[in-house]
Amino acid sequence: MRRRRAGRRNRRRRGAGDPRADPPEGGEAGTGAVDYRLLAARGYAPDTDGSGATDRVFVRDLVLPVRIGAYVRERAAPQRVRFAVEASVLRAARPSQDMRDVFSYDVITDAIRMLIDAEHIALVETLAERIAAALLVHPRVTRVAVQVEKLDLDAGVAGVGIERTRADIVAAKGREVAG
Repeated sequence: MRRRRAGRRNRRRRGAGDPRADPPEGGEAGTGAVDYRLLAARGYAPDTDGSGATDRVFVRDLVLPVRIGAYVRERAAPQRVRFAVEASVLRAARPSQDMRDVFSYDVITDAIRMLIDAEHIALVETLAERIAAALLVHPRVTRVAVQVEKLDLDAGVAGVGIERTRADIVAAKGREVAG
């Protein structure tokens, strides 16, 4: 009985679409059984066509409440923040037949939600960098453009837009190790 309740609690905590929350047929959530079809559908399929050609996967006008801001007055309540993210993704080895062949936009929205749920973030620049880094760890993603805008300001809308490549992330990690 206790194990069954823990399984339900873990499914709620992990959310829909997490391969550990949605058990494969014959498997039980939380047991470590992974449905690799779901992973492939979420952009983890490593097979590319080798040409270096990319497709663009994007999310635009995603508005979420975010605990963000450097000022004391901004810590009192979440603010509405709009996200626009575009990822250049290496083309799959075969024409898209089903979810295993595509890089799902859910990977982008899930990365954003994970980051904003983790902690209060002082700067929109920090949030944009974290989103880019989270997406560039995926083997098929070569470039990311991220725009983060705070909507609840007295003076209209303010934000930041960045572009990062896999090479940028590798170079930054090299500087961290050396410095």
